[in-house]
Amino acid sequence: MASPRSNPKSEALAGGQATVSVASSLPKADNVTQEVAGEGLRAPMPRSAPDLEQLQGLTFSGLPIRLRLVIDDLGQVRDVIVLSSSEAPEVMEAISRVLSHTAFVPARRDAVDVATEMDIELFFGPGA
Repeated sequence: MASPRSNPKSEALAGGQATVSVASSLPKADNVTQEVAGEGLRAPMPRSAPDLEQLQGLTFSGLPIRLRLVIDDLGQVRDVIVLSSSEAPEVMEAISRVLSHTAFVPARRDAVDVATEMDIELFFGPGA
């Protein structure tokens, strides 16, 4: 997996049908105290890894997929916005479904859980 590279916003994951290999910019669940520098905002963190088995059998381009997750103050993914992707619509629908069922520890600002947006980048396919 790639090293985490997330971009929390203020309030308010060469293709083939082989086993899914993924590199992700989702932060690691074991670092739930991460704070965004100077903002007093702790970024949302996944409670567990997304269920990638649901993506088995899909064909991926191997190109980066950039998404924005809209996460509410309860840690539920309320929307998955595609920022850029070369994947087929059915692949993006499956990825969105998997990410929508991934629970997060919500972002916190000044000791209060808050809704936030988080930009992520995913790579699926051989060697990801």
